[in-house]
Amino acid sequence: MMSNYYFKVDNIKRGEGRSITSSMSYISGRTLYDCYNEKTYYCRRNDVLYCEVYQPHNAPAQFKDLQYLCNAIDKAENRYDSRTGREFICSLPNELLLPELIKIVDEYVTEH
Repeated sequence: MMSNYYFKVDNIKRGEGRSITSSMSYISGRTLYDCYNEKTYYCRRNDVLYCEVYQPHNAPAQFKDLQYLCNAIDKAENRYDSRTGREFICSLPNELLLPELIKIVDEYVTEH
């Protein structure tokens, strides 16, 4: 059987009704507060196996915290139609173990 691979990059844009905080809440499975829309997003997903915040080496350490990062993005980008983030969607083979999948994604993000 041959594996199908899928990779898509999508922008998170306020003009399309998407919030960086709501997107990150859904992706991470965590409850996050959106300081821009003054709304809390409750996500009760139990299928999130791994979540990592990647950042440049010179970024402040507090940006590793997802809630802090979302708040900082919303404070920096205050236009109603701003692009607040990018979403990378990929499909990897089910035959690989979780540590192998994490390594593949980590290597790709680190290199690019």
